[in-house]
Amino acid sequence: MEPAVDTLATLLYVPSILLSLGFSILIYVLEALALQTIARRRGVNHPWLAWLPIGGSWMWGCISDQYQYVVRGQIRNKRKALLVLSIFQLVLSIVVNIQAVRAMLAVIGFSLNPPMNMTEETIVDLLLGPVLSMGGVTLLYLCVMIPMTIIQYFCLYDIYRSCDPGSAVVFLLLSIFLGITLPFLLFALRNKDLGMPPRRDQIPPQPTWTPQPPTWESTRPPQGPWEQ
Repeated sequence: MEPAVDTLATLLYVPSILLSLGFSILIYVLEALALQTIARRRGVNHPWLAWLPIGGSWMWGCISDQYQYVVRGQIRNKRKALLVLSIFQLVLSIVVNIQAVRAMLAVIGFSLNPPMNMTEETIVDLLLGPVLSMGGVTLLYLCVMIPMTIIQYFCLYDIYRSCDPGSAVVFLLLSIFLGITLPFLLFALRNKDLGMPPRRDQIPPQPTWTPQPPTWESTRPPQGPWEQ
């Protein structure tokens, strides 16, 4: 009976993993495509960076900074802050994974081949050392992720306002409390610029000539209080 149960569990586990992986890829593609479309239409340099992990954070900041400058005349550097925080986040995530592997290997090694003639204190240090190290790096990781997430939400609010000002607050709340909606909202708004000023190529050409007064007025003598 047990082999049958294990086989059934495997048959259910593998499709769930594949479904989760496919959904994660879909979310990543929708968000990257939306950011690239918005950036390209608004003339942001190198919109293809939206497809890269760190480049995507840079593109969030670029779109937000452009909105602040064009609409409000304010110079912001959220793109630089996100770039620095994204680099730290990537490095710390790699270190956390390495420390987690070390801790797991230490526990497995001790279980398979427990050292002899070691005091209890030495054994505790041997096992807890990698775990405590991983905990310290994880704390640093959270210290980076918290400000990075806050800045990203500020950028997201600017992006929503630039695309659809009337719905920006609702969309931001949905993105915060129901994060799964974020890539779908961005993808739905990717072709909108309702909160941006008209582009130069959308402004009708202005007349290049200046209307001249009738010639007879130039021959009349000055009259009224402006007479010199």
